[in-house]
Amino acid sequence: CKVAKASYDESQKREIVLQAALQHPGIVNIRDVVYEPPPGGGAAQVGGNIFILMELVPGGELFKLVAKEKGM
Repeated sequence: CKVAKASYDESQKREIVLQAALQHPGIVNIRDVVYEPPPGGGAAQVGGNIFILMELVPGGELFKLVAKEKGM
């Protein structure tokens, strides 16, 4: 997984890097991370968007499954 060079909080970057390093059948894997700076601003400005591309997990939404099973 690569993490795009960008200006966002170091704790956010550390959390994403740690999550991306986890490899386990019960954890959804991170495939890529992209940072989009705020409109009209450079990387030094506050704001922008972080997009996290994760693997597809078939079977629908986890929330709906938990609600259907009444909390399992």
